[in-house]
Amino acid sequence: MPLPPKDLTWREKSNVAVPSTGSIGGTQRAYWLAVILGLISSAGYNVAPSAMGTVRYSCDSVTAGTAGDGVNRLISASNIVWANNGSAHSWIVIRFNAIAANFELLITFEGTSANGTLITIYVSQSAGFTGGTTTARPTATDETPMVLAGSFGYGQDVTRKLHFSMASDGKQVRMFEFAAGAIRSCMIFGIPKNPRSGWTNPSIAYCGQGSACLDVGTLCHTATPEIRGRRAGVAIMTIYASVVGWGTGTFASNARLPAVDDWDAEMPCDAIGLATETVGCKSRKLGEIYDLWWGSPLNADGTNAPDTGTLRQVVQIGDVVTPANNVLWETA
Repeated sequence: MPLPPKDLTWREKSNVAVPSTGSIGGTQRAYWLAVILGLISSAGYNVAPSAMGTVRYSCDSVTAGTAGDGVNRLISASNIVWANNGSAHSWIVIRFNAIAANFELLITFEGTSANGTLITIYVSQSAGFTGGTTTARPTATDETPMVLAGSFGYGQDVTRKLHFSMASDGKQVRMFEFAAGAIRSCMIFGIPKNPRSGWTNPSIAYCGQGSACLDVGTLCHTATPEIRGRRAGVAIMTIYASVVGWGTGTFASNARLPAVDDWDAEMPCDAIGLATETVGCKSRKLGEIYDLWWGSPLNADGTNAPDTGTLRQVVQIGDVVTPANNVLWETA
């Protein structure tokens, strides 16, 4: 596999263990505590990013904060309480000002589930969240739903490994969850590379769930693309990750790169473009995703290049390749 040139400097927090707790609910709580900590604390990163996420405010189902108080109330498993909207439940708002002024992530533990496997996630690209009580989540005028009372996280009582990647300036934020040898969930937030002229406050958000969350079929071949962005005057852009494709059969099985190039015996690593069919925004050239490339679908999750010693510079996850900063990513 050739090593693609990186545009950015990346900071990594790799192989964060979420051990089995003996119950699915307990392990889900441990997973969310680890996710939140990885987004807001530089502890454990190989080098601290210059701009981490910061807690805007939160609720542990007993006490709801006010916007801007900066208090993280989700610091132990008992602080994470699931319930439907209208009943007491937990939530947290995390701000990433390096992506855009007031770019915020809302994780709200809505959706009753015996095992706590459901979650609701929104992002606000620039307005920021306000309000919120112990029984109702905060809202934003530009809120974009990413997951609505849906599954997120592996949802099994097994050990998991989390990997966090942030650009050194904090303008790109990524989380990857592995369990049982495969990718299980991911979060990707950031500013696109070469954004389309006229795209004010350009940013993208993706919350992927399941072992196919980073496959060509999920990111390209779907009636409802799950990468999200906004354009002034238009509610929400649904965005495809674009890829070169050819051959017979279905798009999902053929819009992918060859395993090995017969001319030079190298593996592919091609840029991932952004395109949308949203009315009022249609474009096949919205921009690209920084330092995320299409790889061969024949490579297993966790495949490194070069795969030796401390030279591991990239790692394959699903059909994509991402920087690894010389660390062997464990897939639990």
